[in-house]
Amino acid sequence: MILCDKSDVFLSVNPSKHNSKEITSPENHVLSVLACFLLTNYQIRKKHLYLHSLFWPLRPRLFKRKDRVMRKKLSFNFSTTMGAIIFVVVSFIASGQAFAIGGQHYPNGAEDFVVGILPPPGNYFINYLGYISKDELRDADGDKVPVDFDAGVIAEVPRFIYVSDKEILGASWAAHIFVPLYSADVEVKAGGDTLVNEDSAGLGDIIISPFILGWHFSPQFHLVATVDTYVPTGNYDEDDPSTQLLSRNHWTFEPVVAMTYLAGNWDFSLKLMYDINTDNDDYVMGGEKGTLDPGDEFHFDYAIGYMYGDWEFGVNGFYYEQVTDDEFEGQELDDSKCKIAGIGPAIKWWPNKGRYSVVLKHMQEYGAENMPEGSQTWLKAIVAF
Repeated sequence: MILCDKSDVFLSVNPSKHNSKEITSPENHVLSVLACFLLTNYQIRKKHLYLHSLFWPLRPRLFKRKDRVMRKKLSFNFSTTMGAIIFVVVSFIASGQAFAIGGQHYPNGAEDFVVGILPPPGNYFINYLGYISKDELRDADGDKVPVDFDAGVIAEVPRFIYVSDKEILGASWAAHIFVPLYSADVEVKAGGDTLVNEDSAGLGDIIISPFILGWHFSPQFHLVATVDTYVPTGNYDEDDPSTQLLSRNHWTFEPVVAMTYLAGNWDFSLKLMYDINTDNDDYVMGGEKGTLDPGDEFHFDYAIGYMYGDWEFGVNGFYYEQVTDDEFEGQELDDSKCKIAGIGPAIKWWPNKGRYSVVLKHMQEYGAENMPEGSQTWLKAIVAF
């Protein structure tokens, strides 16, 4: 039985990370936009509004801070006629990625079939091409925020892998590198008028791992372990959120354990990840430059597939949850955690079990809290040299 062709490779793609930023006027940025419009009766009981933004997704969040970081709240008063305050936060990070104000470098759902099988010694190239669309904003209770917007990110992420013939602790040793690129656009409308129509593109933070270990415990059970490192190589500018789409200005260390169990023609695959983020010392919040400490994150990708000839058909998905709150200048930001999940169909074509294969998949997101919600589509091409 061929357990893994040279075209099947595992691990993470992580084109970016999300970041958030407090905004006081639309001119302060290109992609993150706050539009507050008074249509009829209104009441704002606090003069500050804080909104978080998210890489792949768009992410608004209201939060409270103590002492130096003032408490910020927003309340709405709707009249019986047509009254409301419309607010919009738009931001992309393709590989962020990413973010609890920072965080989630990894694009959830990027991996799928046989993710836990390290291929034979050789050189490999994987190209991840993804389109992420967001059309709903969800608050901390998971309720839809009343605003119309259309946002999308195209992520182009080439990945290079080397698998050696050396063994360490009974496992094959490998290394890889990701170079994420992105293009983003957003259109925001209110009352039939276009408030925002912007686009941007750039290079994100590079992801590397020089030490990947892969075990083949049996013809059925396989496991891969590593620590992916997100290096702040992108064109981050603290005063220009358009440069922060794939550049977070801090390191992320992501322990990864991926496993695959093959039962006849069935493929059960799971990739577990935990993100630990370092500080961003050049973060601006409410006009104040300081140190941001993004919260930790737990997330996983999964896939169940059935192999039939040159094809594999199945379902894939992901779950993401921020497990600790963010901190700014040593002050914890209350209610800054978020979560989201996604699921959808996937299909793989592996002609003659040869040196290349292609995976096409789509996921619909659900259960979002403090995050935008939408869908994503990925096309992954794998070539063995």
